[in-house]
Amino acid sequence: MDFVDELYADKDLNLLKKLTVVIPTYNRNYYLSRCLWYHSHFPFGEIIVADSSPEEKKVVNRETVRKLIEEYGINIRYLEYPPETDKYGRDIMRKWRDAVQHVGTEYSQICTDKEFLIPMTLCKCISFLDEHEDYDIAAGSDYYIRSESGDLKYFEVFPESSSSFDYSDPLARLLVYPASLPTVYVSSMKRSHVHKRAYNKLFESGIDDLRFGEFGLELFSVISSKSIYFPDNPHICRDIIKLYYRIKFFTPESSTSRYPWLGEYIQAGLYDDYLDRLSTCLTNEYLVSNSPAMTAKDVQYLMRIRIQNILKNRGFFGNSPSAEILRKGKFITTYLPTWISTYLRRRFNSPESPLVDISYEFQIITQILITTLDLHKKDKAISLLNP
Repeated sequence: MDFVDELYADKDLNLLKKLTVVIPTYNRNYYLSRCLWYHSHFPFGEIIVADSSPEEKKVVNRETVRKLIEEYGINIRYLEYPPETDKYGRDIMRKWRDAVQHVGTEYSQICTDKEFLIPMTLCKCISFLDEHEDYDIAAGSDYYIRSESGDLKYFEVFPESSSSFDYSDPLARLLVYPASLPTVYVSSMKRSHVHKRAYNKLFESGIDDLRFGEFGLELFSVISSKSIYFPDNPHICRDIIKLYYRIKFFTPESSTSRYPWLGEYIQAGLYDDYLDRLSTCLTNEYLVSNSPAMTAKDVQYLMRIRIQNILKNRGFFGNSPSAEILRKGKFITTYLPTWISTYLRRRFNSPESPLVDISYEFQIITQILITTLDLHKKDKAISLLNP
């Protein structure tokens, strides 16, 4: 029994058998081994690894999976995909979609290899969805982990934008959905049949790239499903320590930063086509709801306006100087030291995400980070028996 087992020894985690965790990974032996070792302590129905790394990285990842299965009897399914080479991230979206289709449990959750899920919050989400059949999505709050003066700090991501979206009318959910920041839909637990259907409907509509794909999955979920948000329960923690030190906009640490912004879509003549596909997909999803209150033409017009409004507010148009400043400004304030980012946020009337006290869940994550972070530079897999 190690320190993770000891801290969760008196917790009832049996509900996790209803959940499959899908872990997409690319070219990161250290992060994947750390992620798998941590999550292997909990009784998930299955863990699915979706690996598109180069072959030399896959060799290490296969060995990591083999050891965990052999030593701990963990139910891990290892799926291999070609390395990511498509300019617009179509291979990433195909990988994510295919991996989700392999889920056999009632619920599913995407967890990237740099993230740590909090099992007690997952159980709370499952319990709620079990009791409320009219909801399909549940989540707690998201946290980033960064380092300041040698200490690890946990702070909530976008607390001002996250809330439950549980209006019965899907159009009402879309209209109140915040334009400026992502919300609970981005990293949430979903009913698996809903999760699979969202990916399938987007692909059927030709939404197959990373930019419109991730954004489309978010908005499709808003229209198709009611969601519950538990603000007092940490759901997922993402390690941004190395990003924090380097502040690079196009670092391979982040898949998002490797792919074109929408300004390049416009230059390549792709933007209008993708916008039409997404607005049509969302319109069709709204029209199959129980009581659509608008005509198809009016709905599609509204969808186009809403999509463009959100995209502009989030700074996805890299060809616009003002959008570039907004996007990079938000990125920088996320990774600057607290005293500097606090000043800038106050100056521009943008509140700092609150730092939180270290709970026992975070204590576990902190110990894992402290004892293994030196392996990051060489991208070396952690020792699975004694991290």
